[in-house]
Parts: sequence; structure tokens; C-alpha cells
Amino acid sequence: MSHLCLSVIRSPHFSQLPVVEFRNPDWVAKFIQNGGIQRLLSILISFPEPIAKNLCSLMTAGLILKLVVYFQTQTQLQLLYGSDFHTFSTQLIQRLLEIMNEVCQSSLVREKAEADSEKDAKAERKITTRNNTYLISEASFYETTAIKYALTLAAIIFDVNPKLLDLLYQYKNLENCISAGLVESSNGYLQEIVSAWVLQLSTSFLHNSHLSYKPHQFFIPFLLHRTLEQALLKQENSDVFFKLISDIIALGVKDIAKEVFNIDDVLSKLVGYIKNESIGEINAQEPNGVLAEILRTVRLIFLKHDKKGILCYQYRELVKELLQNSFFRIEKALTHRTIRSPKYKSLETRSAAFKLLSTLARGYDENLLDITTFIAPLHTKASWRTNRHRDWYLMPNETVKSRTGYAGLKNLGCSKIFFGFQDWLK
Repeated sequence: MSHLCLSVIRSPHFSQLPVVEFRNPDWVAKFIQNGGIQRLLSILISFPEPIAKNLCSLMTAGLILKLVVYFQTQTQLQLLYGSDFHTFSTQLIQRLLEIMNEVCQSSLVREKAEADSEKDAKAERKITTRNNTYLISEASFYETTAIKYALTLAAIIFDVNPKLLDLLYQYKNLENCISAGLVESSNGYLQEIVSAWVLQLSTSFLHNSHLSYKPHQFFIPFLLHRTLEQALLKQENSDVFFKLISDIIALGVKDIAKEVFNIDDVLSKLVGYIKNESIGEINAQEPNGVLAEILRTVRLIFLKHDKKGILCYQYRELVKELLQNSFFRIEKALTHRTIRSPKYKSLETRSAAFKLLSTLARGYDENLLDITTFIAPLHTKASWRTNRHRDWYLMPNETVKSRTGYAGLKNLGCSKIFFGFQDWLK
């Protein structure tokens, strides 16, 4: 392959195909003409040993997948295989799903072994994506690379023949595979790759009138029922998972009750997480990404439910939870020992909670009354109000904090948000 010198102008990211520039296009054309791509795919399908057996086989499989993805930019696979394309692509999709599952499961075994030995693998690779920067080990890099190009190739084939999506829906190990890649793995780069692939599939076929069962209709109940429990247990790794759910629901779901059976059970679990006393944030600089995305997901479920008013009534206790514990901590005896800071401290989480509270207020008038009844006394009859000038005015040059430890209008931690809420009520 010494003749193969290429410049990668744009790596694949599911939403767009890779763009490469071959420095020796004549050699590439001859390679394709002589059946080079078919030979690479034949090796991949009949790979003599488990791909994740060792680092060498993993690197080899990843390189083959990468070359196929780059070479197919010069000629379409369906043109190479002609009338045999459907048979071959069916076989290839099954193999690509097996590769994804095998590598995900192998990655989990490796991570567990490293955790048990209390010896983390040395971070040797710095990966920068659109959303984040990751420091990962050499093994994690090659595992993720193999999965990335396997999923890219699968997305290309699904785009040509959407009917092959049925193979994805029916894949027996899909639940374990998605759970491993999205929730259980501590490799953030892998989680981002799997999440981007699922979201892109859901987006690409959203308006495809030829499909009776579209990817988003499959993935929403799949994630909310089959993977949700695992995500709540592994909450330290679940922020990408919950962001994916909220993004898919936001895409184009009209009635969530038609997409997900027993939506009340899902809501009960998510609201239970929100009400959990141990769930919160240490400070404003360390946001709880899982909590913010769960708040966003719950809000979207309310918005996308055709019986929103009934749902808002059923979850009136959520309004009180957000007011009394999440935004404010109001104690009967205001002493230094009993005053606690609110559970939500970061701008990201407080904004998500405020939007949820606004949605609950718009859906049911009694919720709105509960909110106004709770807020009004805080500004008119609070026990810390006195006639002293300093209780009503704060000077910019003063370092003023209330007994809760937060600066503001004798503040309980969220004056700005609730002044905005009052403006909205007007």
C-alpha cells in the first residue's frame, strides 16, 4: 500500500461523508478497478479471528474499515456489486453489527480488568471532537476507531437501502451493545461516537415516507425501556445517554404516548431521580450533566404528550420539589446550622429546571397558583426583611452574602431566574 498517500480533508461524522484527496489518483483508480474494495470487504467478513482478540487484530480491522470508507468516496458500493449488492450488503450489515458488539463488550472487559487491578491504562492519545477533548489510552483509541468506521460504513449502506434497517432492529445483541457503548463504558469518545450515530440515523430518515417504521420510532422506546434502568444505575457515565434521548424526542415526536408504551412508568423513574435527596450539585462550577438532561427529557415528555394537562396534574408534587428543594432551601428555623444551599447551583441545571417549571405552570393553572403562592412571600414577608437600608440595597463595592452563602437580593440563590418568571407571568 506504499502508493496510497491521501490527505483527509474531513473525517466522517455520520452527518457528513468523509472527504479525502488521494495524491496518486491513478493508482487508486487501478486498485478499485481490479477489485481492491471487494477484496478488503471479503477479508473483513471472513476475518480469521475475533477482531478484539488483541491490539494487532483490532488495528488491522480498523485500518481495513477506514480504507473501505475512504475508497468508497471514489465509487459507490452499489455500482461495484451491481445486482449482488442487496445480498452482499445484508451480509455486511450483519458483520458490522457483530464488530460493534464484539469491540464494545471487549472494551468493557478491559476497563473492568484495569479497574480491578487499580492500574489505569496510560492516556496516550488526545482526541478533539466537535463537543469535547478526550485523553484516552492506545487500546481505547483503536477500539473506538474500529467502531467509528464500522458505524460509518453501516450508515452509508442504510442510506442506499433503508430497508436494511430491519436488520438493526432485529439484531439480538443490540441492547447489550448500546448499553455498553453509551452507558457502561467510561470512554467518553466512544459514547460520543455511538450517540452521534444513533442521532444521525434518527434524523436522516425522519421524513422518509417509504419507511413505515423509522429509526426514531425504534430508538425512543428502546432507550427509555431497555437501557434506562442501567443508565440510572451508572449515572456517572450517563450524561451522553440522556442527552441523546432528549435530542431524539425533540426531533419530531408529536405524541410521546404513541411512541412509548407505559410512559407513566418512565416518568415515575425520571421524577424519582429528580426528587432523590442525594442528587444535587456541589457548586456552580461543577454541573451535574445527567440531572440537567433528565430535567430536559421530563420537560419534553410533558410537551410532547397529548394529555399534557392531566399529566401536569398528576405530577403536582414535582412543582413543590423544584421550588422547595431545588431552587430554594427554606427552613422553619433560620439559623446558620439549618440553612442549606439549593440542590441546583449551576446555570445549566437551573435553566433546565426553570424551563420544566414553566412548562408545568402552562399546563395546569393550579400549578401556576402554587408557584405564585410560594414566590410572593419570599419578596414581601420573609423573616430576614427589616427596615435597614442594607437589607434592600446592595452596593457594587460591597462583598455581601446572605446566610445561605449566595450573593444577590438578600438572596436565596435564584433571584434572577424568578424575576424572569414573574415577568413571564405578567
